[in-house]
Amino acid sequence: MTNISNNANNGILNVAHITMEYKLGVGGIKAVTTGLIPALAECDDIYPSVITPFFDVYNDFYKNHDVKLVTTVTHIYKGKQFKSDVFRVCTEVVNAKPIYHYLIKPVQNSPVAFIFNINEEKNMYQAFKHSEPQNRIEYFNSAAAAMLRMPNDLIPEFKIIHEHTWLTGLTGCLVKEFENLPLYRDIIKSAGKPLKKIPHVISTIHMLLNGQNGSLAPADGVQGLLASVGLPENFASQFPDHHEDINKNHLKQIALTTLYSDHVTTVSKGLAADVIAGKAEGLDGMFKALHYNNRLQGITNGINIKDWDATDFKNLQEFAFKSKSISADKQRIKNHLITQYPNLDPNKKWFIFIGRFADEKGVEYLPSLLEAVLKANGNLIILGSHVVYTVKDGQCIPAYKEEIDALKVPGCVVVDNAAEQKLFGKLFRAASDCGVSLSKNEACGLVPMELMMYGLISVVPQIQGLPDTVIPLDATNNTGTGILFDGNPETRAKQLELAILEAARFLELKTKNGSLDPFLKNLLDTAKQYDWAANPAHEYAKLYKKVAQRDILTAENIKRQHTNQARVWAIGFNKCGTTTMFRFFQKNGIPSIHHGRQGSLATSIYENHLNDRPLLSEEFRKYIAFFDMENIYAEPPIYITHTLFKELDSCYPGSKFILNTRDKNDWIKSRCSHVDPINKKRYVDVLCEAYGISEAELVTRWSQEWDAHHAEVLEYFKDRPQDMLVFDIDNDDPEKICEFLQDMFVLDPSLYEHHNKTPVPYMLRFSPA
Repeated sequence: MTNISNNANNGILNVAHITMEYKLGVGGIKAVTTGLIPALAECDDIYPSVITPFFDVYNDFYKNHDVKLVTTVTHIYKGKQFKSDVFRVCTEVVNAKPIYHYLIKPVQNSPVAFIFNINEEKNMYQAFKHSEPQNRIEYFNSAAAAMLRMPNDLIPEFKIIHEHTWLTGLTGCLVKEFENLPLYRDIIKSAGKPLKKIPHVISTIHMLLNGQNGSLAPADGVQGLLASVGLPENFASQFPDHHEDINKNHLKQIALTTLYSDHVTTVSKGLAADVIAGKAEGLDGMFKALHYNNRLQGITNGINIKDWDATDFKNLQEFAFKSKSISADKQRIKNHLITQYPNLDPNKKWFIFIGRFADEKGVEYLPSLLEAVLKANGNLIILGSHVVYTVKDGQCIPAYKEEIDALKVPGCVVVDNAAEQKLFGKLFRAASDCGVSLSKNEACGLVPMELMMYGLISVVPQIQGLPDTVIPLDATNNTGTGILFDGNPETRAKQLELAILEAARFLELKTKNGSLDPFLKNLLDTAKQYDWAANPAHEYAKLYKKVAQRDILTAENIKRQHTNQARVWAIGFNKCGTTTMFRFFQKNGIPSIHHGRQGSLATSIYENHLNDRPLLSEEFRKYIAFFDMENIYAEPPIYITHTLFKELDSCYPGSKFILNTRDKNDWIKSRCSHVDPINKKRYVDVLCEAYGISEAELVTRWSQEWDAHHAEVLEYFKDRPQDMLVFDIDNDDPEKICEFLQDMFVLDPSLYEHHNKTPVPYMLRFSPA
């Protein structure tokens, strides 16, 4: 067995997973961490550990294990010093590597010793008089950060910490800010030894749901969090480009998680694609910034195949699949279950819903599901858990109790207590024919993966990560895993019904033509690719090694990076004062660029856009103001101003845009008279040749482009006057620019003077359209 404390400098990566759920929990996080961490231990050079709060429920869970007190750490909570004990238990040994679970709780005589006194795993996120969820978050993250940074020979130095959800994202912020925080100075000084090195931080977004991002408001809520963990009072004002997510009056804790992460993963490739495409539940700018900086990746979750193997006696006992006919094995289980649940018909197709009774799981659509299943001549099994409670007549009762009880009709069975689910849950899965998801948000299709192992197809809405695992059925080739339906709220109930009827027809067709068993066997084989050890763990191991080779994104770099994104972009056409404005900015000491050598600025931005890279390459990132972004010698000619100004706005939050303009006819005359000083070619001749059109046609094209671009810019910025200025180079004074940009820098209007004015009147030979 390897001692992980000695692995810091020998190429081996010690990785600490920071999570609220491990082995125990209420949802997908428990399944992911419990499955991923042992699979990672199978990978070369990866030594995973896990850190959680020491909830009371772990006392019974680890009662037969050797749980040892390792150390005591001092940290900041509610602005004061507190002490917490760190315990350690070896949960298992994989590939000769011990997997250590570190558990944190206050010392016995602490005034908050009760903060993790939670005796049932289902209550890990519930509020109690003795313990509020936000307080638990602040306390645990603060203690975990101290454990990771304070010197201690009994705890290894972790090269990487892997946070799971925003609930533990504050840890990454604190480990990177640790030595900058005044309240920690005495704690650091008392150690008498150097701090452990700052680790790389990887964060995984397990769920992206509007309103469930750790939002704190108003100002006292934000300041309460900052003061509690020792962050300075002005901390929330240090990220102006993310002002909507982090400010003194409102703070999304998920935003802190992503900002301080060296890399962010989502639990499916589908969810990653969604957030890049603008479906980020109000965090679009944050995720686009991660994407453009190559710090975002989708890694589809896995499952522990052995836990769901229908052929394993451990999972189904005497009902494990053992005949050559999976459909016969299912029928045998149905015949058994109806002895306990006579409400079900063994001769019908069984549909099953598995999930929490909560809004995000689409609980209000359960009546529509039952109606659709009965219309398809099927039976419905509902395996759910009540997680939302309300107070009625002085008693705490499940919020959806009446709605769920109304579903207990002939042809439908509701199993909503843990003991009964533990006894019959896997048998219901194995007996059923089709699983159904009603979720409004589903970051990863874990349940469809599990159900595949029991030979079930799935009917799911086409959202987030579900299309990663639910592949459309192909009756001819015996491929596919289920049916996707449109999740639009206005038509969802009808689309659900159509999908249920389609699933019923598919299963009936397969049964009649004798091809059901080959199809079901293919389902079981397909499911094996989702085993944690088969692919996902190896993707994470590769990511760890890649991230470990990078320079750590320090607190200083984070603030510098997120305060220097704003730029000034001139998005009018050339020959509209671009040289005049460029030299005005230069004389005022603002790093500026005009055109670039032979149009290199426009070419670089355009190629980066095509290749999904940050729009500004390294050579151009030093500039603040940009002018004349075109290259007429490219094939085809490139005009960044009227093709990519929206992308510039998205990629560089906080930027200011100047629509430099003039009289259209004067502009056309100026363009027609312009000669390229380098190539000695008329601007008109170059473009006529490039487009294969006459001079008259070119002038008409310019006129149309002018009108379209001005209209599009004005429409796009119509509600953002603070971000876009219309500047008429013939009629407006430079003070107008100075006032517009006064929040960015101070400009001297006396340095403004016209350059490259058209020297003589140019007579147009054509009338622009």
